[in-house]
Amino acid sequence: MINIGITLAVSVIPEGLVAVTTVTMAVGVRRMAKRSAIVRTLPSVETLGSVTVICSDKTGTLTEGKMGPSELWTADDSLYSFTEPTSLDPNMGGVLLFPHEYRQSVLRKSQTSSQSLVLSEKSPIKPQEIPKNSLNSPAHMVAALMVSCLCNNSSVTKDDEKDGEWKGVGDPTEVALVLAAQKGGFTKNYWEKEHGFTKVYEKPFDSERKLMSVVYKITTSERLKPTHLVFAKGAPEELLRKCTHRLPYVRSLNPIEPFDVILEQKDECRHEELNDDFVDLVSEQSSRMASKGLRVLGLALKSVTVDGFPLTASAEDTIDVDINNESEENSPSSPNANPLFAEDNLTFVGLIGLIDPPKKTVAESIYRCKKAGIKVVMITGDHVATATAIATDIGIIEPDVPNSNRAIRGAELDLLSDEAITELDPFPSVFARVSPDNKLKIVKALQNMGNSVAMTGDGVNDAPAIKAADVGVAMGISGTEITKQAADIVLANDDFSTIVAAVEEGRQVFDNILKFIVYLLSCNGAEIVLMLVCTAIDIPLPFSTIMILWANIIADVPPAISLGVEPAEKDIMQRKPRNPKAPVLGKYATAILLVQAFTMALLPFGIYMLSINNNLGSNMKKKDAMSLAFSTLTTMQLLQGFLSRTLYESIFKTGIFGNKWMVGSVIGSFVAMLIGVYVPGINTWLELAPVPAIGWVKILICCVIQIAITEIGKAFGRKIRDSRR
Repeated sequence: MINIGITLAVSVIPEGLVAVTTVTMAVGVRRMAKRSAIVRTLPSVETLGSVTVICSDKTGTLTEGKMGPSELWTADDSLYSFTEPTSLDPNMGGVLLFPHEYRQSVLRKSQTSSQSLVLSEKSPIKPQEIPKNSLNSPAHMVAALMVSCLCNNSSVTKDDEKDGEWKGVGDPTEVALVLAAQKGGFTKNYWEKEHGFTKVYEKPFDSERKLMSVVYKITTSERLKPTHLVFAKGAPEELLRKCTHRLPYVRSLNPIEPFDVILEQKDECRHEELNDDFVDLVSEQSSRMASKGLRVLGLALKSVTVDGFPLTASAEDTIDVDINNESEENSPSSPNANPLFAEDNLTFVGLIGLIDPPKKTVAESIYRCKKAGIKVVMITGDHVATATAIATDIGIIEPDVPNSNRAIRGAELDLLSDEAITELDPFPSVFARVSPDNKLKIVKALQNMGNSVAMTGDGVNDAPAIKAADVGVAMGISGTEITKQAADIVLANDDFSTIVAAVEEGRQVFDNILKFIVYLLSCNGAEIVLMLVCTAIDIPLPFSTIMILWANIIADVPPAISLGVEPAEKDIMQRKPRNPKAPVLGKYATAILLVQAFTMALLPFGIYMLSINNNLGSNMKKKDAMSLAFSTLTTMQLLQGFLSRTLYESIFKTGIFGNKWMVGSVIGSFVAMLIGVYVPGINTWLELAPVPAIGWVKILICCVIQIAITEIGKAFGRKIRDSRR
């Protein structure tokens, strides 16, 4: 009984399970790293395989992130276009002004073009090219470019003065604004050196306000009185709320310079109060640009013609603060300084539309996600029309599929409870003008719906949503360190296609884990069934403890490790995601496991019974019968390695050479088995004996029967699987 107990204990424990699982996941991590997905938490490798929703940022993930200026609309209802919009070279490209008499025609034609105002050579419309760096340029255009370059912390630099390439440094949106100013010849350097502009204060952009503002002091200009200029940019609808005036329509026969309009130095240049008609016009132009997939920013400014600048938002407060006084009380960063001072009573200047083309691989990746049953949700801070246009362009929204074309704004999301968001039907594919809090609500709503969610992000405020997601994904290039620390996976290239590749790898890892679990448990199960049957009918055990250990060493671990590195099946991204709450071994996997276990148990049992009962007339010793049963079981287990390469497909379809590691491990294990059976001394130690030729004929017959039974089981499995698709 002790011998039986020890033998059963050895059979029950799948010694290689933990090691093979770790190796499989580690190999998956390595494969992901080669595809630019850096795994920070090992369990996320397997979790990726069950992802049902991917929530992705737009800029830099779905799009190139290499923005450039496309269009400029100013408050005097003038329209400009930029040539060579994404070129970083300051010598490339310029600004074109479209005459008013042709502008409506241009706008109609531009609706059918991609994302820039493009005219053919045969077009009767002849836009006017604006000379660079000329104060005779349209005053409104100069004012807009002034805001673009000064309300900005980014730059365009050259690696080497002679042969280096130009590169943008900083936020892609701000780099695009720098390019706009460059193409007009009005750079930050120009204003700071030629007109003595000195930056004295900044209120950075944040996702709640959706605005950024700066204060500049003019200190050395002879023709300008000492003054301060406030420049602001941000979401058009938010910026308009801070504006009370707009730059005027100037109809004058005399030359009008930019500072005449900006500082209201002539009567005809007085800033005009905003009215509903103008607000509607701004909204119309913003929607027009956004509908073409352009990122639209509003531009505004104001002047404070006193020696100081206001530290409070209220117009009734004094504004004669000396900004050079470094006392704590007067410091802009002091508690007494209201941060809204720079964003009040502004004058609206215009709108600028920035082009950010989708990455070439994104549309194909989204198509693959849909084939794989994964919903892709775009989450962006852009205008809803911009987001919808891009989403349609890359296939997130399909006009012919009603369930895919819903878009919602963050402001609408704020009005809904978590339960109401969960009940949205259809669930939106696009979320625009969102805040970090909105992201967290979206993640929780999707999880409450039973989804496994992957969430991308790059900013510090994205960390809570990334942490809450089933798989948090941080951007390796643009992401902050805090975001990376909160994430499970870091994308080294900030590319959406890498997320899809990681999901594929995750599915492959889970598939391989399932395959070797089925393999190991079926092999160990066969040993247990065989031993229990022999014990139940009270016949000598076919295996000794040392035989079981030897079989487990040579027939369990090497093929199992090979299954851990099995190449992905062709349809791996054409299946629906598995239910993350479902057990690893489903009904079908359990059924195929039991069929294989009983097949590998009963056939060697039959061989053993025939052998110890005079072997059909021959006198076979017990040791010879045990050796034949051992060789039969071990050979069938090695064959099972090939049969386990797929749970559904026929071995005649997949072949046996698709996994070189499996071929090598089976050959190596089979040779080790032969050494144990035939080499004197070793076979004595293992309690084995040489198997005669007739014994191998019996083993071959058992293997043919094993293949037939497995193929029949897989055929039923394929039929059930196909009926559910």
